[in-house]
Amino acid sequence: MNKYAISAALILGLALVSASVIAAIDTHRDAANQVAGLLHMDRLIEQSYEQTIDAQIIANPDLKPYRELLLDFFRRHMNWDALKEDLLDLYVESFSEAELHDLIAFYSTDTGQKAVLVMPDLLRRGAELGVQRVQEHLPELENLLHERAQRGQ
Repeated sequence: MNKYAISAALILGLALVSASVIAAIDTHRDAANQVAGLLHMDRLIEQSYEQTIDAQIIANPDLKPYRELLLDFFRRHMNWDALKEDLLDLYVESFSEAELHDLIAFYSTDTGQKAVLVMPDLLRRGAELGVQRVQEHLPELENLLHERAQRGQ
């Protein structure tokens, strides 16, 4: 076999290996995209920034006149289309393709879809509980911070 035939064989072999790696990456990313679809990621993202803005308005009522402006800004820059590729990258990095298929199997069930629907409310209510507990014990926290500040630490 001459050196050109060997080079051609190596190039062909590398091309086939590269094609199979690219195909595996595509199926992994496709699985991540399926999970995102089952999670209704577009809706979750919007709910998330709406809840964040509303929480900020509760904490700082002076922001209330700017709610629509903030929502418009987030709708333009923090929507699914703007975040999709980066979020899919995170799912591909965080889950194996097999794990993504497990998630697809779960989120394809009625229970999985119920979890998708109730999770934002559960997270919001859990955060509210956390704020409530901190507020209930705020004097204790303030005392601890004051004591630490007096000791110079």
